[in-house]
Amino acid sequence: MKILLATLHVRPSAQATPLAAACLKAALAEEFRAETTLIDLFLDQSPDQMLDAIDTKQKPDIVAFPLYLWNRNQVLSLARHLHLKRPELLLVAGGPEASADTRAVQLEGTLDAVIRGEGEAVFASLVSNLAAGLPIDQLPGVYTPGGELPGPVYCENLDQLPSPYLQQVLLPERGGGLLWEVARGCPFNCSFCYDAKGHRGVRPFASKRLEQELRLFVARGTEQIWVLDSTFNFPRDRGRRLLELLLKTAPQIHYHLEAKAEFLDDETIDLLSKLRCSVQIGLQSADPQVLQPLQRSFDPGQLFDRLQKLSDAGVVFGLDLIYGLPGDTHTGFRDSLNRALKAGPNQLDMFPLAILPGTRLFLERDKLHLQSMPAPPYEIYSTPDYPPQALAKSRLLSAATDIFYNRGRAVGFLLPACQALRIRPVSLLERFSSWLLQSQKIPLEQILAVENWTPAQIFPLQQEFLATELKHCGKPQLQPLVNDLLRYHYHYAETLLGPEINPQRPVKADKKAWKQCWKQARDLRLVAFNYELDELTSMGGLTLEDAYQVLNPSGSTGIFIRRGDEVLCESLQEDFARLLQDSDGTRTPAEILPEYPPAEGLELLSFALEEGLLCH
Repeated sequence: MKILLATLHVRPSAQATPLAAACLKAALAEEFRAETTLIDLFLDQSPDQMLDAIDTKQKPDIVAFPLYLWNRNQVLSLARHLHLKRPELLLVAGGPEASADTRAVQLEGTLDAVIRGEGEAVFASLVSNLAAGLPIDQLPGVYTPGGELPGPVYCENLDQLPSPYLQQVLLPERGGGLLWEVARGCPFNCSFCYDAKGHRGVRPFASKRLEQELRLFVARGTEQIWVLDSTFNFPRDRGRRLLELLLKTAPQIHYHLEAKAEFLDDETIDLLSKLRCSVQIGLQSADPQVLQPLQRSFDPGQLFDRLQKLSDAGVVFGLDLIYGLPGDTHTGFRDSLNRALKAGPNQLDMFPLAILPGTRLFLERDKLHLQSMPAPPYEIYSTPDYPPQALAKSRLLSAATDIFYNRGRAVGFLLPACQALRIRPVSLLERFSSWLLQSQKIPLEQILAVENWTPAQIFPLQQEFLATELKHCGKPQLQPLVNDLLRYHYHYAETLLGPEINPQRPVKADKKAWKQCWKQARDLRLVAFNYELDELTSMGGLTLEDAYQVLNPSGSTGIFIRRGDEVLCESLQEDFARLLQDSDGTRTPAEILPEYPPAEGLELLSFALEEGLLCH
């Protein structure tokens, strides 16, 4: 019996780990594991390509799909095509969408079985029954067409579940990333979220298993891990133990964590500051009166104090916001966005409210007069306080923020620019969206398609826009300084995300090398600044006006290179900068620096070659 576990991902990336499918395979009896194949599909593939990958190439007897919000429509369409092509093929689905909207999922996909809850034990029983010729319609957690809707099944003791990594069902790629499950469940019961439905509370995996997996990740050369735990720091002591384990066992890996800010105590923040990590925090709204009816309460003063402590400790963090929440308004979303921006997150993710099947908001949507899409992505159309026109304004503001702040690498200069312009961050972003529409004549649809925007496109727009704003408020003299800040943050971020330039073996350049042609390393960044770069990066708490009075616009050339997780950035000596800039493969160092005595010039050339800055 040949089994195929097909995962449809958004796109190829380090996060495209077929973890759910691998967990199912790892839980099968050995005889069935040998006949089970994992396959990765992607949203940009055509239906014909997916059908060919599943049926023509594999010829399975059973196909099972993990089903999520982002892939439901495509997966169920694919299942229908498979059913028409091969009616004898057994089609199964599980996952959050299958658990929350079971009957509709079965009908849409013409599926033979839908698994509710956690699937390892259920799927293993289903496969065993099929192999033995036994029925599957009475198995716990299995819904079949026309049958009674069973309750979801959850594993109370996670120690019973084998690790897909330790079983070598999943083998991490060297230099890549992966998804890593450290716990299941959620202790909270937010009205808009499905995480806690069916089984409230947190069930952590045993520390022994986690340590063994971490040691495997280190041995395989894993570089980054997305930790699957919606609130890793609750309870606080569990979060601290996890961080201590990461620091002890695999401190060289970069971790992406999710947390609740109000449970970030000083000890946890100290541990995070020692770890290579980023922390995403679900703020959702800065108004407690909006969140309280949604079973989510917090103290704004305490929360923003925690964020400030994260920032002071040098911990990279991001915030999530939702617009369209019941009881909120566009004005309220603006205020929440403004407070979030003033906290200085490295990333700010904004989403329209989704009325997800199975959540409390879904069950009370008529009572609360919530209008939303009936199918994925289930986005809100309107609420009594948030009509469609207001949602459109919030959507545009969200897009402008994503473009200017996130993709435009603005975390380091937005607040200083706003201070100089005497304007709130949210107002500046609204002016930016109006400027894109009216001055740049960029269509609204293009602005809203934020995934198509690149930093290289945004950078010159930021320069022109801020120059316009500075002129408008009578401070055009600040433009060279603002442009330098833009250049610094743009090139720093692009270098950090780009390839490394590694040192070479020691090189002793001779007179022959002095008269050879060299060229810059392919990914070398040499950037001209109006001010001295070293002074620019040590402005500290100076305002732009104060920095303008203090700094001398003497000009400089900065070099940006990446070594591991670090960006080396410094101002270059004028002669060394000229040697690097003019080395284009057609001129020799003797021609570039004719006034330089060869003995001194050879020292510069040797250093450039040893550092990998010049090559043939």
